Amino acid sequence: MLRRDYRTAARLTRWLAWLHHTRTPVALEIAPLLTRLKQVGGDSARTALDLAVAEHLVQAHSEGR
Repeated sequence: MLRRDYRTAARLTRWLAWLHHTRTPVALEIAPLLTRLKQVGGDSARTALDLAVAEHLVQAHSEGR
């Protein structure tokens, strides 16, 4: 995020969401990061896919799936 490399940030967020989903402690809050990346992430299909997967994992974790 600091380098404005949003494509890489989206990929890393997807992996952080996966860790969060598997109940591995994560030092960052993922929801605000997803919100920010949606705002500035650009229109790349790959970035949109990474964000959608991360959002799904976070929602599934909060629903207990």
